[in-house]
Amino acid sequence: MIDRRSVCLGTAAAMAAGTVVYAEPDKPLFASGPLAGNFLAASFKTPPASVVLPDTPLLSAHGPQRLSQLRGRNYIVSLWAEWCAPCLEEATDLAMISRTRSGPSLGVIFVLTSSDKKLDVAGAQAVLAKRDAGDVTLFVEANGGKAVMNALATQDYDAQWRAIYKKARGSSLPCNLLVDRHGRVRGRSFGAPGMTQTLAPAGMKPGETIITATPMTEADKERALKEHTMWATSIGSQFITALAAGILEKA
Repeated sequence: MIDRRSVCLGTAAAMAAGTVVYAEPDKPLFASGPLAGNFLAASFKTPPASVVLPDTPLLSAHGPQRLSQLRGRNYIVSLWAEWCAPCLEEATDLAMISRTRSGPSLGVIFVLTSSDKKLDVAGAQAVLAKRDAGDVTLFVEANGGKAVMNALATQDYDAQWRAIYKKARGSSLPCNLLVDRHGRVRGRSFGAPGMTQTLAPAGMKPGETIITATPMTEADKERALKEHTMWATSIGSQFITALAAGILEKA
C-alpha cells in the first residue's frame, strides 16, 4: 500500500525548511551531449530493464488503448492521479507542450492510474480541464486500477526518500517517462520539476543543493505554487526540442 501523500508532505517539509534538493540520477540518461547541463534532462534516469510498457487495457475518448502499442514517435508519458498535487501542477505546462510541440516525431500522453475517485475518462478530463489541460491525449486505467503505476512507477528509494517513506521501495507519482519510437522506456523521472528558471541560481549544477538564507514564507510558497514548472522555461524548451530532434536515438 502506498503512502500517497508522502511526496507532498516531504516536499512541503523541504520548502518549509528553505531547502530544495536536486537529486542526481544513479544512471543519468543524458550524461553527455547537448543536454548534459540541462536541469530537466538531469532528472531522467535509465530505468531497470524490467520497466516495460504494460499491456494493461486502458480507456480513452477514442476507444480501448494499450501503452504496449506505442510505436513510431518519441513520447512523454505522464502518469498522474487526481490526489497528486505535483501531477496537477505540471499538467498545464505539459498540455501546452502537447498543443504546440506535438508532431510526427513527438507526442505527449497523460495516463490516469491509481485514482482514488475511480474516475472515468470524462471525470479525468474534467479534473485536467481545471488546469487548462482538458484537451490532452488521455488514457485512463479503469476502476482506480494501479497496474500501470506499479509497472512503471516503482523504484528503489535513496536514503533521503527512505527516511520520508519509511521503506526502501515503492510506487509514487508524479512519474514521467520518455518512450522511444520502438516503444522502449528509455528514461524515467519522479516528481514535478517545480523549480523554475527564475528560482535556480546561475551556474547551478544538477546534484547540488540550494539552501536559502531564510525559510520560505507562506507568501513565498503561494507564489511558488503559481509559478510555471521547468517544462515552461527555456530549459524545458531546449529539452523538448532535443526530444523532437531524436536525441533518444543517440542517448
